[in-house]
Amino acid sequence: MSIKKLALLSLSVFSIMIIGALVFSLINPKQVTAPTPEGSEDSDVVNGKQSLVGFGNEETEDAIIDYLLTQKEFSWQTEDESQNFCMIDNLGSEQDLFPLYIWARCGEFALKKGELKELSGVSVPIKIEYPNELSFYDINRFSHTAPEDGTDYSDSIASIFPEDIRQIISDYDSTLVSESLKKKASAYFQEEYADEEEVTISTDKTEYEEGEEIKIVAKNNLSKDIFYSYPESHFWGIEYLENGEWIDPNYDEDSSFQIVYADAGEACQIALYERSFPAEFKAGEELSDEWSQNICPFRTASLFEARTVERIPNGTYRFIFTYGTEISKEDPFAITDAEEIYSNEFLIK
Repeated sequence: MSIKKLALLSLSVFSIMIIGALVFSLINPKQVTAPTPEGSEDSDVVNGKQSLVGFGNEETEDAIIDYLLTQKEFSWQTEDESQNFCMIDNLGSEQDLFPLYIWARCGEFALKKGELKELSGVSVPIKIEYPNELSFYDINRFSHTAPEDGTDYSDSIASIFPEDIRQIISDYDSTLVSESLKKKASAYFQEEYADEEEVTISTDKTEYEEGEEIKIVAKNNLSKDIFYSYPESHFWGIEYLENGEWIDPNYDEDSSFQIVYADAGEACQIALYERSFPAEFKAGEELSDEWSQNICPFRTASLFEARTVERIPNGTYRFIFTYGTEISKEDPFAITDAEEIYSNEFLIK
């Protein structure tokens, strides 16, 4: 899966390059695993770029981030299930007391089809103030000043920041703080949705009346594409429970059957299927099907003899879905690392 370009909408319009406040919308997805710079934030240079300065005080850094996430300029929500994150860098590494001058990089992230996507974000230098006489942090006592947008940007930079900080701002490369932000968001979603990053198959209910339509859905919640096999005309198989054991009807002489759909009519014949190539199942997508419990029984009649469509017998059932990530080089019809998963059990009464 390729990483596509991010579209940035700048709030400041200048004929010369001044690194200022950038608010942007990223219209294309990024992979869940954000880029990780080599080295550590304590090193002087990372991949040839100056590393994040940091604060030397994790409590201070966390308190400022918590404060920013309460401010509408740095935390907002445009979609349900999105989350806001902020990363900051200390522009005045020798400064111990407030005010502190920082670069703030905040963004709204969401998981889209198994991929992390930044919906919008802001990257801006700001001045943070807090009463130095206090020995604890109360986010309600913080305040900040950010540069104005548009033509007032340069003048506001000059009025907010001392000369040495203005020089740092003009030369500042926000690449690393942006990478750290994406890494932070990625870690959150990987932990939050760890149990959901799997392939599943399920039914819409757990109990059905005889002849009631059953809805089946398979979902690829992984962050990668896979392949699935379908030996007949549907992506799922079925098993029934008998005496505590799950039985595949295709291998049971007395009760073997094939699945029949509602439009098959009253008569059916056993179909002989050719082997089919595995089908691609993209990350974040789902497969769906509906089945009205019709079957074509094998029994002992000739394969070519006409049969009467029947309802599947009452009992406990589950669906099977077979998938994998690689197709065999020796046999293009086979998945080399095939894995079977099962739906919830359901009862036909």
